[in-house]
Amino acid sequence: MSLEVSIRNASKDDIEPMLCLYSQIVVMGTGSLDLQLPSSKDIERTREYAEEHHCPCFVAEVSGEVVGFAYVLPFSPEQGYVNTVRDFVFVHPEAQGDGVGTQLLTALIAECESKGYRQMIAYIGDKENKVAIALHENCKFERVGELKSVGWKLGRWLDTLVYQRVLQPGDADAPTSSVEAN
Repeated sequence: MSLEVSIRNASKDDIEPMLCLYSQIVVMGTGSLDLQLPSSKDIERTREYAEEHHCPCFVAEVSGEVVGFAYVLPFSPEQGYVNTVRDFVFVHPEAQGDGVGTQLLTALIAECESKGYRQMIAYIGDKENKVAIALHENCKFERVGELKSVGWKLGRWLDTLVYQRVLQPGDADAPTSSVEAN
């Protein structure tokens, strides 16, 4: 089933719905390896951090309700990584499989390409997370690694998968300018 999804920039008004959604993901499984529930201040700080670093943060709405959100953050604070971002995509369990994640990630990719970012990295915290794997592979991410037993949640060790997507010429050309200037 395909839902009519609206993707837009996240605002301060979205913090509570984002918190509610993310809290469910923290409690229900391994879509996040957070072990403690975040506060609304935590969600707001993340949104502000993304904004300060010229990184997109989007929400997905269906019939006026937030059913997902996604953002990118700088891959690393080291200056040599300024052209690389890491993605985070969270979709309400009842909306998974309806294209919400794909629309969110596609919007992130397009925005990051327009801002001049060159590479996007994804960590999938549990190699059994088939939904996240399919999402990234469908959006042309390539699996580039596996980190064995680096996460612990729900009474078991988790292997983390590393995915990468070229956004611009990747490693074919030197960047023409730093994306921080955007």
